[in-house]
Amino acid sequence: MVRTALMAFVLLAAVGTGCTLTPIYGDASRAGATMVSFSYAEPSSRLEQVIYQELSLRFARSEAPGTPELTVSVYKSAGDLGSNVQVTVTAVASVTRDGAVIYSGTRKAAALYVEGAQELANVSARTEAEERAAKSAAESLRLALLAQFAGGITP
Repeated sequence: MVRTALMAFVLLAAVGTGCTLTPIYGDASRAGATMVSFSYAEPSSRLEQVIYQELSLRFARSEAPGTPELTVSVYKSAGDLGSNVQVTVTAVASVTRDGAVIYSGTRKAAALYVEGAQELANVSARTEAEERAAKSAAESLRLALLAQFAGGITP
């Protein structure tokens, strides 16, 4: 009860003194900035589908003429580390507009899983590790795309 009253007092004091909410990252003038949008190429593998899904959740999707197309190719490898296996996913991305490449980059991510005596459990663990690595690569790629197109995509 005391905690609730204290929270209400703090909120009312903040509103009464003219405090405003502003974005943590960047300035307030960019809060309503236009989002970056892409059209996405068709995935040719499950891991490409995972990466496209992760990116489309964070970037707008548009099929309008002139919208840049994001294409991602995914490569995976695995290395034995005793009873652990390290899966590495490499995502090679390019953004093209009207046939011209306006961005290209490569991001890698790795994930571990433990192999045991049961093959079905190993397959499940490998699949889960590959998807974790793909999601990490997608997040790294998202940050690279944000850095590249922070001011928007210029014609």
